[in-house]
Amino acid sequence: MNKPACAPRPKPCARAEAALRKQAEVDELAARRKTYAADMNLVQRALAVDHLRRAQDLLNRNRPKEGETDLRGWEWRYLWQFCQSDAQSVVTQNRNRIGSLAASPDGKWLAVGDVEKGGLSLFDLLTREEVRVPAGDGYVYVAFSPREPLLAITTTIGSATPNPQFRVVLWNTATRRSVVELTLNQLCARLAFSADGQQLVAFGVGASDEIARWRVADGEKIGRFPDARGQHYWCAARAVRRDG
Repeated sequence: MNKPACAPRPKPCARAEAALRKQAEVDELAARRKTYAADMNLVQRALAVDHLRRAQDLLNRNRPKEGETDLRGWEWRYLWQFCQSDAQSVVTQNRNRIGSLAASPDGKWLAVGDVEKGGLSLFDLLTREEVRVPAGDGYVYVAFSPREPLLAITTTIGSATPNPQFRVVLWNTATRRSVVELTLNQLCARLAFSADGQQLVAFGVGASDEIARWRVADGEKIGRFPDARGQHYWCAARAVRRDG
């Protein structure tokens, strides 16, 4: 009677390799668990300062890849619910600090001005096209005309020099060209159009704060007077009454 064939015993080196692979898998899983725990703490810190993008990135990188053990527990799902935004869409992830935002009256354009380096982007909200607009090398503030396709832009040339040049540029969104340049004596912190779009007012800050007013049609300055509230009010919102 023939005896059933027995499977050959693994060689010692094969058993050692299998043990090493098993230990490597255990070590990898332990490292992933440690990273997961650290990431969940970082997510909580990001949420505490409303940094949703950072929190989302941390949670997403803990999604298991194909063949990996899913380490996510109730805490991952709990934190994920706080990472959801009510925004309909994201227009831009700006790398610099945003100094000003303005939307055109027709809802087509969104202007985004940076705090430094003269960064200015104009976004077509329908096509998501980005148009970069020259705006000097300093702080940028923007305002749309309520009547015409005009965007008023503050510009600074030579912001790091002893004698910088300050201007307000009127940029036509239809032709995508600047049409008027208005000279300022100091940094402009706020802009405002009158309700009929015929006047533009600039609120300046400097050695002697002043408010300047121009006629939009021809760029002629039609008035200037001191702003008695002082430089510490430069971040305050400003507006022009309907009667000018």
